[in-house]
Amino acid sequence: MLIVNSVKALYNCLEKIIIINSMSQNNKPRKIIIIEDEKTLAGLYADKLVEAGFEVKVFTDASEILKGCEFYKPEIAFVDHTLGSEKISGTDAIPILRKCNPHMKIVMLTNYSEFQVKDNAKQAGADDYLLKINTPPDALVSYVQQH
Repeated sequence: MLIVNSVKALYNCLEKIIIINSMSQNNKPRKIIIIEDEKTLAGLYADKLVEAGFEVKVFTDASEILKGCEFYKPEIAFVDHTLGSEKISGTDAIPILRKCNPHMKIVMLTNYSEFQVKDNAKQAGADDYLLKINTPPDALVSYVQQH
């Protein structure tokens, strides 16, 4: 019985740590935007982040980025490199996001593993670069909790 109670207490403690990590400094859920043209994938990422206590907005249309950024004021942005049939790429969107919030963490989340794409994203102002194939929804939650 003592072991069961200890495990329950440890679980409750860990649950509180996870909730605290999902909060920003002002005790509100951290705001995250996902800019992804694949609605199903964006939904999977968003659902897991919301489940972990984050506030998430998804943008599938590049024309909404600036308006959404200014209105929503996210702390973290995950940006896909290819935005469907849009005239701008995720790399093109990075300076727009950076102008909206110079302190926002911007992460290119894509399946392009070519060095040139990664280098272009970094030069445009991305803080980090993740490959979707290596970043299932649970891993994205862990990434946010650690950053």
